[in-house]
Order: sequence, then structure tokens, then C-alpha cells
Amino acid sequence: MAKQKAAPEAKKQNVEATEPTMTLNLFVGNLNFSKSAPELKMGISDVFAKNDLAVVDVRIGVCQKFGYLDFESAEDLEKALELTGLKVFGNEIKQEKTKEEDSKK
Repeated sequence: MAKQKAAPEAKKQNVEATEPTMTLNLFVGNLNFSKSAPELKMGISDVFAKNDLAVVDVRIGVCQKFGYLDFESAEDLEKALELTGLKVFGNEIKQEKTKEEDSKK
């Protein structure tokens, strides 16, 4: 009879308690869908840069009528929400703070 090796002991993962991170995302709607995604990204970034706001990333929806912006800080996000009447390629964009996901545990 062959000797069976004992199963290796499972390593314990070092999990640090972390505070929930604040979402620094902004939903933008009413984008000009006749423009390409790269054009929209550049246009959106330029509009917010003119207002001294640092946009980290721009994600455009498949239909190109909406997108999501990531900001470096909560202050930049709040300033962006206060801006009204911003136009990107002739369309006045709509801005809303994204909802945090309660389902994450």
C-alpha cells in the first residue's frame, strides 16, 4: 500500500480591515452619439480641464449617449457636480453622482 501524503495546510490570508472607499465617479448623459468614443473622451476631458478639474478616466457607453468619469479627489467631483450648462460637441451634458453599490460585502 502506498503512503498518502498529507494535504498541505491552507495558508491564512492576511486581510486588513479597510474602510469602504468613496466613489469618485460621475455619470454624464446626453452625449453627442454621432461622435466616436475617442472624440467624446477628448471632448469631455477638455471641458473639465478648462474648469481646472482633473479627470483620471473617461468610459463611454456602448451607444455613446452616456459615460462615466473618474476623478482624482472628492473635491474635484463636487466641483464638477456644481458646474451647469457644460456643452460637449454642441450637446449640454447632464451630470449625476453615481450611486455606491450596496451589494458589495
